[in-house]
Amino acid sequence: MQARILLNIVLLLLIIVVAVYLTRTDAPVPAGQESIPLSTIDPASINHIRVARPGKPDLVLQKSDPDWQITSPIQTAANSFRTSSLLALLQTRSISTVLSDPANFGLTDNQVTVSFDNHVFRFGNSNPLDNSRYILHNNIIHLVEDTLYEQLRQDAAFFADTRLLPAASALVRVKLADLELAYINDIWTQVSGPGRPAIADIARHWSQIEATRVSLAQATTTPVDIILETASGDLIELSILADSPELLLRRIDTGTVYHLPGQTAADLGIIRPAD
Repeated sequence: MQARILLNIVLLLLIIVVAVYLTRTDAPVPAGQESIPLSTIDPASINHIRVARPGKPDLVLQKSDPDWQITSPIQTAANSFRTSSLLALLQTRSISTVLSDPANFGLTDNQVTVSFDNHVFRFGNSNPLDNSRYILHNNIIHLVEDTLYEQLRQDAAFFADTRLLPAASALVRVKLADLELAYINDIWTQVSGPGRPAIADIARHWSQIEATRVSLAQATTTPVDIILETASGDLIELSILADSPELLLRRIDTGTVYHLPGQTAADLGIIRPAD
């Protein structure tokens, strides 16, 4: 009788041990089903990114703590969200790996590649069965969820910062065709032009301007319509390409066009509000 009770206790303990093991979050995944990382590279260690695309100039980004800059084919601040998406590739996990000739999966020299410092990732064909794509890194073919490929095919402006002024830049002067404002003695003052109401609001809108998107300018030369000056002495020259239905402002030094809602023109003092 005591032997049966002891046996039942042992079986109960065994069941408890098995149950705890099966519910542990760090229990090993069965062989053949393990999800391995695409790389062990720390995104924070990366200082240089190059994206090579067939038929397009290489996109080059350089880290400038704490931000990133696009250095080629245009020179402008990089969009932090887009840059983070690129770096996230380093921590992507494989759905599976494949042992085969890379050419069987479109992993050839004329495909999109992304280089993080000296670490190269080559993009191949998509898997027709799901939203995944083959990537070659360190001679291993990975199949990963495809969230980046179409972004890599966009032009350089897609990766540009949508803010006209960097967050750390303080605006001190706004010069429009018929209005000039300056930040003097801690207050915005109208320097020239016919009387305008709410000049502080106009200056605030210029300080906070952020485009819905950025594109590359088609024209090589355009007139200077607006000049912005920052506290560090930087001059930003802009051309007005259109004010309806979108307000299009071309930044002359970078060749980028900032797309804004048409009603923004009045907020910025470009179009005088109706009396």
